[in-house]
Amino acid sequence: MRKKSLGRDSLLPFFFVFFMGNLMTSCIKQEELNAECDIESAYVHTTKFSDLFFTENDTIVNVISTSNNVVFLVRRTADLTALSPKFNLTKGATISPESGSTHDFSHGPVVYTVTSEDGQWKRQYNVQFKVNPNLMDFDFENYILEKSKYVSEKEDYGFYYKWHEIDSEGKAMEYWDTGNSGFTLSNYSAKADEYPSVMIPDGYEGAGVKLTTRTTGTLGKTFKKPIAAGNLFIGEFDVMQSMTNTLKTTKFGRPFDKKPMKLTGYYKYKPGEVFTDKDFNTVENRTDSGSIYSVFYRNEVKAGDHMEKILLYGDDVQTNPQIVALAKFDDLKPTDEWTYFELEYKYRQGVDDEILNKLGYNLTVVFSSSRSGDTFEGAVGSTLYIDKVRIICDTTE
Repeated sequence: MRKKSLGRDSLLPFFFVFFMGNLMTSCIKQEELNAECDIESAYVHTTKFSDLFFTENDTIVNVISTSNNVVFLVRRTADLTALSPKFNLTKGATISPESGSTHDFSHGPVVYTVTSEDGQWKRQYNVQFKVNPNLMDFDFENYILEKSKYVSEKEDYGFYYKWHEIDSEGKAMEYWDTGNSGFTLSNYSAKADEYPSVMIPDGYEGAGVKLTTRTTGTLGKTFKKPIAAGNLFIGEFDVMQSMTNTLKTTKFGRPFDKKPMKLTGYYKYKPGEVFTDKDFNTVENRTDSGSIYSVFYRNEVKAGDHMEKILLYGDDVQTNPQIVALAKFDDLKPTDEWTYFELEYKYRQGVDDEILNKLGYNLTVVFSSSRSGDTFEGAVGSTLYIDKVRIICDTTE
């Protein structure tokens, strides 16, 4: 019997299946396995975050690509003996020890190894749960030029310096503020280096801060605010109050979970030549003086049946009854050389450890080129330089 030959139409399904099979095989061969071996983020699941962390956001750490450290910031009272961090990795990567496994972090970091999907690359990470250190250093190396919202974007002036700190994840933290944003209202065309608080490249070591008492021009004199002292402080400046209730412009302090013992740093100071009052009249036989001090205070008061958060302002930052401790430079002498200072915190009352652990205290550090600048008395040209500031805290629990 003669075999029936396959016609053209009958061969099409076979060609289609053969072609698609080869195409899929080709695509699979061309797709290379991922060579990345990074931890992108780490997190901890807990039924009560406040046992370990200050805020719920602290339970998650986003890891920058250049870092081999994963650091969770925890309370001093946190139990670190049995924690189970989990990790989000780059595509296809694996981690050892396993994500979610339990380990003792109380003796330091645990080393995790991430292996890429293609098995060719490995990367080690130190994962740790770190209590906020008892030593805080401020080198003033981190700053930006911020544009005043009161000056048109098209103008090349209206920029002023603003400082920040960098946390363990490389993020900017807003500890410090100045009155620079308020200076714009009276001197809107000033260049960045003409503001009261500016960066200098030649501090005691690296960059430093220069605080200078400036004139506020015709507008300032009209409102009996003829000068603006250069200042730098831990807290926030409220520019909306600067032309009305000026003593409320400075909101002093941020939550602090340690007991400060000493404030140290380096300074230079030169008073201006002519001391003036708030009417800009010369005051004979009076010499300007700079100001350096720090205040540690209870940030809640009882209001009826509940506790109410408070801040200290320019009118009570050194007198409020909530103040627990004060460190103050009483005799800041003029000097052209970088000079070391060391101030002890003098306590007026005890510190409650339970309240401390719940961030129930605030701390501020204040620098000013004119000690009475908050009442617009001082000498134009008075200049205070600051660098390498350190807060030394009690190491006892």
